[in-house]
Amino acid sequence: MNCDSIASSYRWIEYAVFGPYLERARFHWIDDLADAKNVLILGDGDGRFLARYAAANPGARIDSVDLSGRMLQLSERRLTKLGAGSRRGIRLIYADALSTDRLDGPYDLVIANFFLDCLDHAEHDRLIRNLAGEMALEARWLVTDFRIPAAPKRAWVFLMLTKIMYFFFHALTGLQNRELVDFSPNLIRAGFYRVRQRTWLFGYLFSDVWER
Repeated sequence: MNCDSIASSYRWIEYAVFGPYLERARFHWIDDLADAKNVLILGDGDGRFLARYAAANPGARIDSVDLSGRMLQLSERRLTKLGAGSRRGIRLIYADALSTDRLDGPYDLVIANFFLDCLDHAEHDRLIRNLAGEMALEARWLVTDFRIPAAPKRAWVFLMLTKIMYFFFHALTGLQNRELVDFSPNLIRAGFYRVRQRTWLFGYLFSDVWER
């Protein structure tokens, strides 16, 4: 999925639909994860998370991978505003996270904020298996994303919202996946277990920390 066509307006689209909740979810665990040394960020978009994390953990070495050149330009602008010191040790990588050969692990933290919802079952399996060899033995994953709530009275509302979002992103970015897929079995097979979870909007938004 290439988000060049919506890069400049993505933040405002996000606020129009969800208000501040996606940012709250995206940033929730930053302070708790600011001890990582070698970090991989997948599909950060316009760089809001990258800039916030770099400020919280200035000593980290960070690779941020995105398939949108326009989003990477926005990330570069945010880093520039932080100053030269905050830019040190950060690589912005224009590549497909599923196939890039430019990774430089082992990473002790992988961050996927609203990224895994773009992948289908086979792509989840491929991504997590590929990254397993690029991660340290005691690595962590941060995953922030959407999940349909279990309560039937609320589930249909969020299911319809999800269908609308997938239709929108398919039309504007060419996104092929059209449904939320449970990534957790692949992480468990890779030796990870969930140690922290926070939810918002009746469980529709979640942010999980996994360790192995």
